[in-house]
Amino acid sequence: MAEHLSIDSLVHYTLIKSIIDTGKNPDISEIAQLLNVSLDDVKSSFKRLEANHGIVLHPNSYNLWVIHPFSISPTATWIQKDTHSHQGWWAPCMWCALGVASLVPGQLTIHSRIAGECEDIDIVIENGEPVYNDIFIHFAIRPKDAWQNVHHHCSMVLPFKKTQDVDDWALRHNLPKGEVISLKQTAELAKHWYGQHDRKDWQKWSIEEAVGIFNKAGLRNDFWNLDIQKGNF
Repeated sequence: MAEHLSIDSLVHYTLIKSIIDTGKNPDISEIAQLLNVSLDDVKSSFKRLEANHGIVLHPNSYNLWVIHPFSISPTATWIQKDTHSHQGWWAPCMWCALGVASLVPGQLTIHSRIAGECEDIDIVIENGEPVYNDIFIHFAIRPKDAWQNVHHHCSMVLPFKKTQDVDDWALRHNLPKGEVISLKQTAELAKHWYGQHDRKDWQKWSIEEAVGIFNKAGLRNDFWNLDIQKGNF
């Protein structure tokens, strides 16, 4: 982990605000200009944010890949703001998609695929809350292991029609079965986790804060235990 500086909060805020407003991220020269700092200041901030799991960069570069709950690269999860326009955002997973919904008011539609396979699903969200609670979200990998490969972790936070379908899916693909929770509970988790990600004083959650959020969302069994006491999640 790296020391978090005040500029890191502002860089994070600038990225999040730009993505919400425009659907795309500013490059480092734009950020430097907006914040009236040097290019090297922004580069150093990017590296600290990466070390603290605040952003994910493409390997050996300063190009943004993921700033949770948004993905800059296309994914199979798309959050559409208006059915009459192309405005929207990619998310790494269903948890993140609901996180986007916690940051963007109004009605949104999450477009995804059941079990990450062939069947499309459209999930209508109203001011961060699912209009219906008729599907389930599967977290295959324990959160404490998420950052061993965050892309793999996110790729398996998927929607399912029935809880029992997860067993067949895990067997069919030789992938782990983890924890299955309702769409509504996932939205509650996303609200507490991501609802403040657009603040100018944002900082990455500590381990203690992360556990507190899991508890607040009713996620208290061993699957959600982070097993460590210090540092950031």
